[in-house]
Amino acid sequence: MSKITVIDAMMGRGKTQYAINRAIRDSFVKNKFVYITPYLDEVDRLKEICDNNEVKVWIPTTKNLKGSKLESIKQALQNNASVIATHELFSRLDKECLEYLNNHNYTLYLDEVHEVVKVYEDMSSCDFKLLLNDKVIKIDEITGRVNWIKEDLYIGRFNDFKILCELGVIYSLGNSIIIWTFPIEIFNSFNEIFIMTYLFEAQLQASYYKMYSIKYKYSSIFGAKGKYVLTSFNKTQYIEDIKHYRKLINLYIGKLNYEEEDKISLTSYWFKNKCTIDNLLELGNRLYNYVRNIVKSSDKVVMWTSLEEFRKEFHCKRYERKFIPLNTRATNKYIKKKCLVYLYNRHINPIISNYFLKRGVIINENAYALSELLQWIFRSAIRNGEQIDLYLPSYRMRSILNNWRSYAEKLVEQIEEINKNYSKD
Repeated sequence: MSKITVIDAMMGRGKTQYAINRAIRDSFVKNKFVYITPYLDEVDRLKEICDNNEVKVWIPTTKNLKGSKLESIKQALQNNASVIATHELFSRLDKECLEYLNNHNYTLYLDEVHEVVKVYEDMSSCDFKLLLNDKVIKIDEITGRVNWIKEDLYIGRFNDFKILCELGVIYSLGNSIIIWTFPIEIFNSFNEIFIMTYLFEAQLQASYYKMYSIKYKYSSIFGAKGKYVLTSFNKTQYIEDIKHYRKLINLYIGKLNYEEEDKISLTSYWFKNKCTIDNLLELGNRLYNYVRNIVKSSDKVVMWTSLEEFRKEFHCKRYERKFIPLNTRATNKYIKKKCLVYLYNRHINPIISNYFLKRGVIINENAYALSELLQWIFRSAIRNGEQIDLYLPSYRMRSILNNWRSYAEKLVEQIEEINKNYSKD
């Protein structure tokens, strides 16, 4: 089983710099690595750093290769080469990749958490029931895992689904809802794993590890100006960082806010089932009024977000190109943005929550929402220690941000217990 270290520290603390420096250093003693990051431009930046340090790395590509990027990464792993790739490609690793990883002592560097559980939407419930009725697949009564049981050679439109079933990553809830999970065997195939993020204990990957009884420990980062070292978890630093950065957030309090607690307003369910065209127009007007009349901000420093599928429905064309997706993380592209608008009330998909609950893992919804909100906020100028203005109309999300320290202190208690138990093993 892999040795897993979670480097849990505030965004901008130097986690990525430490990780790539360590990967480069270890390469000189022939320790190969897989470095996973969210964006292609970050892949290119990290490769340039490796090139400047005369460390050879493989970037998956289809250039001069008949197959896909997945075939490219298989070729790299087969040849025991170090790899830098995106989370999207990491999600596609299969049994062949697993075999190559098991044959070599790779270290995994995971820049931000990986999507380890999601609702599988590439098959309709009707098709799923058809496969069940025709006894092509069977659901394990205890685990819910979907097994492909038809022994005949199959090549058809469900071939991708067949491969996933054979990989053991498809589960069912109620014989209709399909869940995809990242194969735990992939994580277990690495010699060592480093996860660089903030508030890991509030995120789904922590719940996923608990579901599989996977042990991990927490560490902190120390240093400056490109020189960083790993230290034992620093509770004092963890809390002091919150005090420092919270003072940099000018949270709007005024008439543009939703002042009463409403459990569904601005949630995904509300946008998709309850809101009207007038509601969306009103939100667009609030966005405009906050930027132009409240903070009187320059358009150049504006960034805002909501559910991307409703992006144009706000009819606020002036700021349409200032939209930054909700799940944006691990990028410095928006580091000059100082006027932020977050038109959303973040919740975990109830199907995912139920999936974990049935396996004995309870997720703290508010702590999860805080971690997601902060990831988005810290794409902005706050990373440089600059003041930012934030419009957060959701009553619940404002309350969560205002209780940032309280949530973190509770997570610290969990972290200390986790580290204590890890040291016993």
